[in-house]
Amino acid sequence: MAKYRIVHERESCIADGVCASLCPDNWVIEDDGLASPLKTELDDLGCNMEAAQACPVNIIHIYEIKEDGSEVQLI
Repeated sequence: MAKYRIVHERESCIADGVCASLCPDNWVIEDDGLASPLKTELDDLGCNMEAAQACPVNIIHIYEIKEDGSEVQLI
């Protein structure tokens, strides 16, 4: 089971692109100019925490998935 889950409120994205700049391994800019994560369930956060913290509209949320299946929001 993945250890982390990313929730991206794409409809609120302002196409700043900072997430894709800071974390190109998991974030892409789609043809409409808005960002999307390539994976939303991860074993390792890598640069995703930095991308979430840098988002100017705070629409990237990261949850840690506990062994019992519960989730704790990290950002």
